[in-house]
Amino acid sequence: KINPSSQIKVNIVARDKESKDILEENIKYIKNLAKVGNLGFGQEVKQKGYIKTNTNNIDIYIYILDVVNLDLEIKRIEDEIKKVEKEAIKSRKKMTNPQFLKKAPEKIVQKEKNKLDEFNNSLKLLQEQLKKMQNIS
Repeated sequence: KINPSSQIKVNIVARDKESKDILEENIKYIKNLAKVGNLGFGQEVKQKGYIKTNTNNIDIYIYILDVVNLDLEIKRIEDEIKKVEKEAIKSRKKMTNPQFLKKAPEKIVQKEKNKLDEFNNSLKLLQEQLKKMQNIS
């Protein structure tokens, strides 16, 4: 987690002139609203320590080594994975129990199926986050 008072380094790559012009015109607002200490425009960043996100025609590279303790963040994600896995196992047991499927109202079965789907989606996202964090340093 990033401390809200931290000033982060960000590099933005706009893939079209219109987006670049809008970003450059609003650099002061972006820096203030996003708590950006160093905002650059330019080319793709391939250095270690950056995470990448994108929206529309814009790639955003955020340097996190100055503001995140990677070891703590990795541990936090691993702990969250364990927690979600335990819940997914419980839910999976219910969904594979013929007695539960036979006796429980369809509404309850559907609710449990939805929970299991949510757990699986959460696990996928957490594992992706963990992999990104492990590849940063």
